[in-house]
This record gives sequence, C-alpha cells and structure tokens, in this order.
Amino acid sequence: MLHKRLHWVAGALFLLANSAAAQTTYADALFRIQVPAGWQAAKLNNQPDGVSITKGGSYVNAGVGPGQNGNGQSAKELSAGYEKGLGPGCQSLKHADATLAGVPASYLLLSCNDPRAGPLTMSVAIATSHGDVVFFNTGGRAAEYAGDQAAFDAMERSFRLNPDRKSTRLNSSHANIS
Repeated sequence: MLHKRLHWVAGALFLLANSAAAQTTYADALFRIQVPAGWQAAKLNNQPDGVSITKGGSYVNAGVGPGQNGNGQSAKELSAGYEKGLGPGCQSLKHADATLAGVPASYLLLSCNDPRAGPLTMSVAIATSHGDVVFFNTGGRAAEYAGDQAAFDAMERSFRLNPDRKSTRLNSSHANIS
C-alpha cells in the first residue's frame, strides 16, 4: 500500500516539475511575465521596456512605458485614445474595467479585418502607475484566438510589475529570459 502511494507522489512531483520546466520567465527591469512552453519571447523593437511573445500567428505584447503618462490621463482616457487611432477595419466588441498587474485598467476587445491576414481578434488592456503606462495586448487570427485564450489568460495573470521599478528606470534596457 505504501509502495503504491509513493509511486503516486513521485508521479505528481514529476508532473509538477515538468510543467514548471515547460515555461520560462521573461524578466525586464520593470516587469516579469511567464512564457508558456511553445511560445517565443523577444524584446519589443519599438518599446524599450516591452516584450513580444508569439506562437504562430498569435501574440502578446506587454510592458511598461516609463513616464509615458506625463499628462496624468486615466486608463480609460488612454484606452479611448488607442481606440480612436484604430483603422476603419476594426470594431470594438467590448469595453470593461479590469485589473492588470494589480493595477486598475481599461480593457478593449476588438474585431479587425486585415486585407492580408483576414479576420483578427485583438484585446488591449491599459493601466497607469506612477506616471507609467502599463500595457498588455493580445492578438491573432480570429479562427485561432479562442484556442489561445487559456495561454493569453495565464500570461496576463503572471504579468507583474517589479516593486522597485522606479529605482531601475535608468537601467531598464536589460531583459532576461530564464
């Protein structure tokens, strides 16, 4: 009887170890996020404190825009500005209040039609914290988006701001993937 229990415990520990090893952590000076197995993370070219996480045609862009909220706009105002900047091929499906990295946020769900890629689904979550803009965007082909929703949700839940991020701004170009 004890022998059977030990096999069960060993099997459970093996599964936990493999699931933990299957993901990586992307750590920036200002934030960190868990990257699921099979997804690739790379620093965003146009955002020094951002990451692009991709798998096939699906993506997450997340990060912090240090000092980019100098006007003191609310998350809703920033979200409305983002929505106004969308092209005519996009329509808003949902507006909601949300929480992003423990900070109150504004959330948009969008349906877009790209001439080359076809129908796309995208989401945008924007928050503000200490004069910074915090963002978490998802996107992908509409037909695949629902299948990637669990991965998007897991990444969003793991997205955390570093508590000492104000003191690390000068060295924010450093990112690690472990």
